[in-house]
Amino acid sequence: MGFQLKDYSTWYPHLQLCVCYWHIGDKEHSEYHNQKAKEFRPNDKRILSNEQLFMRK
Repeated sequence: MGFQLKDYSTWYPHLQLCVCYWHIGDKEHSEYHNQKAKEFRPNDKRILSNEQLFMRK
């Protein structure tokens, strides 16, 4: 049976992909995945901080 944490199948993978894409220089995909994460957690401080970073680019 096991267990499942919903975070690990919704917003969290998008947040991690945002970081991965940022580090390889793919800003477009990084922003996309940050936006997808925001759909699940619109007030998350990490996601909002990323948005501020995107505005400075």
